[in-house]
Amino acid sequence: MTQNINTLFGGEDQYLDEVIILSYRGGTGTGGAHPNGTYSLPQGYSWTDFERVEFIFGDSLRSFQPMLLLSDEIQAKPTTWLMVTGLNTSGSNWTLEWKAISNNQFTCRGVSSSYQTVIVKGYIKRYSSRNMSKIISVNGGSAITTGRRYEIDIATELGTDYVGRDLIVTAEIYNDGGVGGVIGWGTTGWIFASGGGGYGVQAGVINDKIVIATGLVALCERDAHHTGHVFGALAAPLTGNLCRVKVWKIDQYISNDGVAPNIGLGINQTYTDVTSQRSFNSTYVNATDSPISATVALRYGAGTYAYMYATVDGVRFIVAADAHATADTRMVANLIIPAGSAYMLESTLPLVQWVELR
Repeated sequence: MTQNINTLFGGEDQYLDEVIILSYRGGTGTGGAHPNGTYSLPQGYSWTDFERVEFIFGDSLRSFQPMLLLSDEIQAKPTTWLMVTGLNTSGSNWTLEWKAISNNQFTCRGVSSSYQTVIVKGYIKRYSSRNMSKIISVNGGSAITTGRRYEIDIATELGTDYVGRDLIVTAEIYNDGGVGGVIGWGTTGWIFASGGGGYGVQAGVINDKIVIATGLVALCERDAHHTGHVFGALAAPLTGNLCRVKVWKIDQYISNDGVAPNIGLGINQTYTDVTSQRSFNSTYVNATDSPISATVALRYGAGTYAYMYATVDGVRFIVAADAHATADTRMVANLIIPAGSAYMLESTLPLVQWVELR
């Protein structure tokens, strides 16, 4: 039996996908954090696309602080929202202001050069099958550097359900276009240059950790045809960039021909008497990954019109009927319920037994 992958993994989950609005620039002054000015969202985005927007500002000592703009604020004023923050530093007040001036532009304004905008991130709601698990920011969301090993504790970051499971992990870095190339997230490939060192970023799982290793020379080599990275021609290698890891949790394997093994009716299933847990005219759900069957018996007497109707995912049909009993009689009906389906059996007569193969 061929299974649709989304059905196999049980439907859709939601997660927030990170979009870099202003790439990381640390420090203050010329060449440091983002100066006052007007900025645009990445092409194709508008403010109402985001569930939240995170503005991170800091000082020359790399003391970074976040401010959050949430979806209800964005929806209320999609083109005119305003965020202002102010602190007292060395006895003097200062202010940072971010303001929308259209559905895809905003301004940054500060009255002090001590604190300026370091990075702006947006988060968009996405949907995926349940095995698409997480997107994790490496190094706490700060840039990673060369010749390093970063570890992510699986239980802490992903939850105990991921410990000991088969995980697929992929590391990506963000190219902000500072040395050319295509702006965005992408993989770097990996090469080792004789007499030099490694170029690239790789992620893997070992025991209870996700490990990210970076090349000694650079995170990404300049020429795309050397490593197969996705950014195109770069003027120089990338050596300090944001990094994220995408994680897939394998819930069930599928064979090469797309057929999911061991999930058919009667495979790894047993008959279970569920009479005490079932009643007529109540709705139940087959929450397993396989179809199940129900065998149901009722009792009726002479001269009684006996029937059973079934409703599966809103479709109602008759499964048994009899109007010719001459004595106390039993009626039995069988029903197959697809994986994930809601089902109900209807009758006004007494239930005798309900057994399911599941």
